Amino acid sequence: MSNLSIQPNLFQIRGRGLRVTYSTSSISGEPLLSYRGLLGERQFRGAEIGREETNIGTLITVR
Repeated sequence: MSNLSIQPNLFQIRGRGLRVTYSTSSISGEPLLSYRGLLGERQFRGAEIGREETNIGTLITVR
């Protein structure tokens, strides 16, 4: 048996008037994040998305 580690690659948050979808990779190989909420709709990809490992988990930011 191999020691393969399966990691999630799609995360979605939905609430009243808010929807955030984050994918760690896409068909092009870069991460994607889409936001729809009070500030309108925005799409981020690749270098526009920051990822930092912290003590409580992974922090995702956009530029």
